[in-house]
Amino acid sequence: MAVVRLSYSIQLMVIANEFRDGGCVELRTAEPESALFRGAQKLGDSQSQYLGMLPFAAWQEYAEQGRILCAVDSDSGDEDYGELLGYAAFRLPREQLTLAHLVVDPEHRGCGVARRLVGELARRHSDRRGISARCRRNFPAHGMWPRLGFVARGDRPGRSTAGHLLTDWWYDLGHHDLLTWQGGDQSVVPAVIDANVFLDLHGSEPNDDIVAIMAGMDDRLQVLVTPELSNEINKNNNSAERGRLLAIAQSYPRLPVPASAVERYTREIIDRLGPVAREQDRSDLTHVAYALAAGVDVIVTRDRQARSRLADVARELGNIVLTSPANLVAVLDEREGKPSYSPEALHSTGYTLAEAAGDGSELSDFINTAASERRHSYDTICEHLASQRPRSRRVIIRDPEGFPVALVGTVPGATALEVQLARVRPCALQVSVATQLVGQLRHFAREHALDTIIVRDPHIHTVIYTALLEDGFHPFEGGLLAVTLNGVLTVDEVQNRLDAIKQRLSSAEQEALVPLLAAVRTPTQATISAMERQLRPLRVSDAPIESWILSIKPGFATDLFGYPPQLFERPTNLGMSREHVYYRGQQSGEAAPARILWYASEPEQRLFAISTLIQVADTTPDKAHRKFKRLGVYTHEQVRSRANDGSIRALRLADTELLKRPIALAQVKKLAAQRGQSLQLWSATRISPQFFTDLMEEAGCGDESN
Repeated sequence: MAVVRLSYSIQLMVIANEFRDGGCVELRTAEPESALFRGAQKLGDSQSQYLGMLPFAAWQEYAEQGRILCAVDSDSGDEDYGELLGYAAFRLPREQLTLAHLVVDPEHRGCGVARRLVGELARRHSDRRGISARCRRNFPAHGMWPRLGFVARGDRPGRSTAGHLLTDWWYDLGHHDLLTWQGGDQSVVPAVIDANVFLDLHGSEPNDDIVAIMAGMDDRLQVLVTPELSNEINKNNNSAERGRLLAIAQSYPRLPVPASAVERYTREIIDRLGPVAREQDRSDLTHVAYALAAGVDVIVTRDRQARSRLADVARELGNIVLTSPANLVAVLDEREGKPSYSPEALHSTGYTLAEAAGDGSELSDFINTAASERRHSYDTICEHLASQRPRSRRVIIRDPEGFPVALVGTVPGATALEVQLARVRPCALQVSVATQLVGQLRHFAREHALDTIIVRDPHIHTVIYTALLEDGFHPFEGGLLAVTLNGVLTVDEVQNRLDAIKQRLSSAEQEALVPLLAAVRTPTQATISAMERQLRPLRVSDAPIESWILSIKPGFATDLFGYPPQLFERPTNLGMSREHVYYRGQQSGEAAPARILWYASEPEQRLFAISTLIQVADTTPDKAHRKFKRLGVYTHEQVRSRANDGSIRALRLADTELLKRPIALAQVKKLAAQRGQSLQLWSATRISPQFFTDLMEEAGCGDESN
């Protein structure tokens, strides 16, 4: 689900009726510095108790991007533009439309103005998956969203001191044709706040301006604190206040990084900057060291001296930006233009996957109290799963410190894998952890030779719901459903398999298969590529998709894909990375979507993995490294060294799977000769569909034997 959100500080002041005042309603885009722009800003400011603070620079940027839509009555009001009835300010991150403001003038509420605005946004941006919003449950507008056609996706605590619950609302635009996926979605940016911002938010005298600014970006920001914050709070001599602040700090997601890594980065910073005299300077430096070790590249601080002293070294060591709260909007806008998933932060972090302990005591923290789940109901599900062992599973993902961060509970039915629990806790890599957890479900289904997965958890977390939709699950009344097909099949064979699956499903569950059946009946390059992803590990033998063999040095293959393994074996089904990037100096004709088969050069000399190519970007080395740094293993200098005439080709990849049986070079050459396929493994080689099928069968695609 590409979930749409409206910050909890934003009140939707609407009632969905037709416009009844007899005026002529026109929908116009507010231009920068225009009278209409100033009118919208004035209306927004008049509702600041609900909307939070939006700096003028942000207003200006929305206008420059054409993202302030106004409803006006041209027959009355201001002579420049008529009477302003309401406006919508919005963003377009990735494949969704996210509302930032949706305001109707108090004199015109109940007249259908909000419906007109939402409808026009849906029309203008019909290629998006939907419109998202987020609203506090205790705001009067909470009951208005359903009247506009929005559907509640779940609740979560807000960032306010009172912890008011927020509801995520979704206005679906009906795209179920598999064409909108772009490699995953992470709609929030992780950022560390230092002690002064933390005290602005939670101190005995909160800074109202900072609270408003941070609350206004709640839908875009995942706020993190470092352990250094606890040290700073501990200096407070007031025991009651110290205890209160520590309790709040401990409720934030943790940064699971080893102290040795923090110490190493601390030394490196001091080596560059020189000795640190002031205790406060040392504390500021430590926040940066924690962010470097955790892979978080935004730090929010009001301390100008710290920003001035540490900005350059933070950027050099980890591309970290130190920003003030007021400038955070601009930083987030920049970050939202980058690929969303950050496998770099997950690689070799020590996250583990294991069954829950027999007594299930560590499961208690996964109760979804925000959604009013009752402990008795939750315990009943856990006990049912335990009673179904050894066929059932209660699998926990733990962070490097052994802290449980995600849970999935499954039990195989007669025809489908039933997922009764799917939970994730607040953590520094929450979206990535959820994506990894969801990816395991296909493996669990294949363990029981099942080709259908049904998620029925009634209190599923919104982040898990998003990951399920991105992974190829389709909602129906009562849950979500996905299909996993193993083997190399023709388009006709895929359709026959889907038709057979449909026959054994309930009428409600059959609705989830409609987009898949529609795609297979009208096969195109885009739909078949998306289908291979959504029906993983399926490979379609007669798909109109190009397949390539690319060579990669084993050292980079280990860092990027975990092959060949070093020091310890990494299970092929436990690769935490959803996306990667690989750089080429030569431009050999690759175009997305496509398949990439990976050949490890000497000394391995084997085909070992397959990826889906989702983007090809030809650009300068500097731009490529800046844009894709989080997805690759190449340093800035290595990217530059691979450039050809000042240009580099970045291949953005998704869903890399290690082949069950890597294919030795001699066998690759033998199969190629049988098909008359030429091979030039030192460069990119386009291969025929027949040769691709031969390689997949040789690699054991579809073979369920161990």
